[in-house]
Amino acid sequence: MRNCEYIKPNGEFCGSPALRGRDYCHWHLTCIARRLRAEKQEATADRTPLELPPLEDANSIQLAIMTVTDAMLRNRVGPRMSGQLLYALQLASSNLKQGVCFQPGKQAAEEAEKTQEVTRCSSYDSLEADYDIREHAEQLKAANEDDRVDAAGAAEQEEPEEQEELSEVEQFIRYARTKSWLPRDFGPKSPGFEDELFMWRDAQRQRAEDHQRHWENIRRNLAEAANTQDLDRMKELMADCYRRAGLQYETAGWKPAPPQKVLFPRKPPAGVQQQWFEQRQANCDAAMDKLFEQEEAARKKTS
Repeated sequence: MRNCEYIKPNGEFCGSPALRGRDYCHWHLTCIARRLRAEKQEATADRTPLELPPLEDANSIQLAIMTVTDAMLRNRVGPRMSGQLLYALQLASSNLKQGVCFQPGKQAAEEAEKTQEVTRCSSYDSLEADYDIREHAEQLKAANEDDRVDAAGAAEQEEPEEQEELSEVEQFIRYARTKSWLPRDFGPKSPGFEDELFMWRDAQRQRAEDHQRHWENIRRNLAEAANTQDLDRMKELMADCYRRAGLQYETAGWKPAPPQKVLFPRKPPAGVQQQWFEQRQANCDAAMDKLFEQEEAARKKTS
């Protein structure tokens, strides 16, 4: 399983599962998205009001505090407004201590835990659209997405030997019954069975291709490492092979730090910077047009 590549200030990796096609978990990926959106709004003179999450638990309150402090640093909210917001967040925090909770009762939660498995987010394909940062779509993808085998795909490829004797349809039915969005009695006579089977076959084929490409890259790197005379290049190739195989290159518990996209450079790429500049000009022109219209309306009213 691929883990989030964010490194905490104490030097430890996050450790949460990374989303499919991304380098980070859901939390740190959205942290990056919020920072990029704030930089875009600052560069384009976009005065869109702050968006705070629903204050339903301690984590959401902490996220709201981070959002307000970041807006203060970027001069998007004044001292008076920031003080009012932080006071409201202090009230929300004190309400939690007094027992305010939007979760179901303890008994209901325990029963739900017994009957239903926890469902976690595995991908976030609409991230760029949700945060209006489509210009960063390529930068927020995993560095070598094609070379990485999804954890779920790897688990399905390593099927027990007893399943090899099952027919393709029987394997699909067994797989389908583990999915929460399909009924427990899902079978060949169920509506949409052929469509689901077709998508499952296509996913199996894609995973097989990814698996083959994954190990071809490892073999290619090993061959190059055996023929190179450059020690640094050899170390780099071997470390890459270990990473692709899911092994530790360094001593147990250690591995090299990857590039931290959370620490995004203040100056965006040239193409994005030009796009932001054009949008800022359009925003300024629209603001001037609105001002002229207001002045013209006031002049006509007084004349």
